[in-house]
Amino acid sequence: MKEMILCGWMLLLIIGCSNKYEAIKTSAPKQELSFNKDTVQIRERDATNVLWTDHGRLTIYCKDPDHQLNLLRDDTCSSVHLMYLGNDIKPGQSLPLMDSIQVFVFADAPGMYGLDFLLTDRLGRAIQRTVPVKCSVNQPPVARFSWWAELQTQLQSFPCVIDASVSSKPDGLITHYDFSINGQWMGSNQPVFRWIFHAKGEQVVGLAVTDDLGQVSDTVYQKIVVQ
Repeated sequence: MKEMILCGWMLLLIIGCSNKYEAIKTSAPKQELSFNKDTVQIRERDATNVLWTDHGRLTIYCKDPDHQLNLLRDDTCSSVHLMYLGNDIKPGQSLPLMDSIQVFVFADAPGMYGLDFLLTDRLGRAIQRTVPVKCSVNQPPVARFSWWAELQTQLQSFPCVIDASVSSKPDGLITHYDFSINGQWMGSNQPVFRWIFHAKGEQVVGLAVTDDLGQVSDTVYQKIVVQ
């Protein structure tokens, strides 16, 4: 009889604890996990573009961080990388717990990807959210230039300015300029190039530009007449 009574008390205790646990889960604040972008739109191999644009930045918002245990990146695509404070976050690796956290996303190859985030709390509740990542092919820069003659200050010296600032890059930055003067190549990090010709007549000027991902434009040439 005593054993039956003890078993009954244990059963009531288990049921009571279970009901209390369910009540705590029901009354606990609901988790919220959201992002500042519906889609992350980046270009291939754009690990440095965070310095110039906001494309690769993703802000993750978490409500009521007191109840959060971990925030995990849970994707299996090796082409997509997630960076936090300069460190690569591997699949399954925890991120810090904050009201908001900013990470940087980049990809090795063009394509459509998904980043899955899993948020759990101390009660064992879990929610998952996915952020689409659209990675585009890097577009090559386009080389263009204009030129004009400067005031002549010495005999048989004809200074000219070659201005490549009209060159364009649709989704990044131009970081290097290669100028050709009658077949002689000279590199510069600046778009404006000055040259002194020592003879009048027709001269051949060329230009190629390189973007921040190392992609080089087609070379353009112009025949200019020094007078």
